[in-house]
Amino acid sequence: DSDILFVRPLGRSLAELQLLRPGPTALPRHVCSQARALGVGAGHCVAVCEVPACCVLPQDTPAPFLGCAWLRESLLGEPAFDTLVCAGAGGKELLGAHRAVLAARCPLLAARLQKAQEPAERPWILDLGGRGVPCVAALLEYLYTDFCRPAPDAAADLRPWAEALRLQRLAAGLAAGAETASLEAGMSWVRKEGGGWRQVQVDAVKAPEFFPPSQYESDLDALVVEGKTEEPGYVALAIREADTPSGPTIISVARPVLLAVDYFRALLEGGFAEAQRLREGGEQPLEVTADGSAQALVRCLRLFATGRSGLLAESDGEEALEVLAEAHRLCLPGLVEAAAAALFAAASSGNAPRELAAAASLYGLPHLGRAPAAREAWA
Repeated sequence: DSDILFVRPLGRSLAELQLLRPGPTALPRHVCSQARALGVGAGHCVAVCEVPACCVLPQDTPAPFLGCAWLRESLLGEPAFDTLVCAGAGGKELLGAHRAVLAARCPLLAARLQKAQEPAERPWILDLGGRGVPCVAALLEYLYTDFCRPAPDAAADLRPWAEALRLQRLAAGLAAGAETASLEAGMSWVRKEGGGWRQVQVDAVKAPEFFPPSQYESDLDALVVEGKTEEPGYVALAIREADTPSGPTIISVARPVLLAVDYFRALLEGGFAEAQRLREGGEQPLEVTADGSAQALVRCLRLFATGRSGLLAESDGEEALEVLAEAHRLCLPGLVEAAAAALFAAASSGNAPRELAAAASLYGLPHLGRAPAAREAWA
């Protein structure tokens, strides 16, 4: 309990003496920290700890949802980016994104997009100069996958930015990794921008009242819309049914969604007359023919764009079979598996069309043939 006098030598002279009184002190607690050195004195101890380089999630945290498969690949630049993202000091660090994804997931961020002055491979520019590259990369990862694991300093920089962009779910998640308890009553440790820690009163800490639900799938609904849209980066499709003389169904699909499907990539970038007309600025929709009903193709594109293939479990056998046919034609294995699972569930419940047995053979799904309805159809 005695006073301690600290003296710091500077060259051959002494600095100004400062009288300090020891008291209970605790550093912010880090899960999985590793102690590298420990010194114990008469009235104090000093520990050197190595903290993890990224946030550590509690053991009871469920596995994160990593977004749609095609969006995870798009984050790596396939299909090619159409937006140049400038980050870092002076905006010299260059990243990439897709305009349609930014507009669907964060309209406030998309409002900062600027048209390139000269024709370029990436016609849109998003200037985020002054923001660190790890911070911008974490934000893009969240927009594309609904999940990110930034380093602690990048998380501290990203938190106020997420609040300004009204990304409440991201801000709440970053808050959970940027606050920790203090041994002093009524106090808390909060990580500030730059990665350092500061101690503040608990009342000053803006703890979220609840963890906002994910808006990921509902946001991605904007990638496939009915009718024609004037929004840049969308392609209008006129879907016709082969055996029906009625007029086509018009929808607009974000270009990155279509480019992620080989069938539509060939139409858009191949040597077809429709592709040439689109490249020349034609306003006529791209005409395609559905294998079955037009609504089945629309549903297939919407399920692919949003990653909601699990919704097929609620479909009846006939609807699942139509989606299976379109997904098989478009070479979308994830949707084929989901539609096959929905068909098997319908067959097991006895609510399946008689064409189920033929579908099992046609699409190479032998497990469908073992369903009760399929066996009855063969009989």
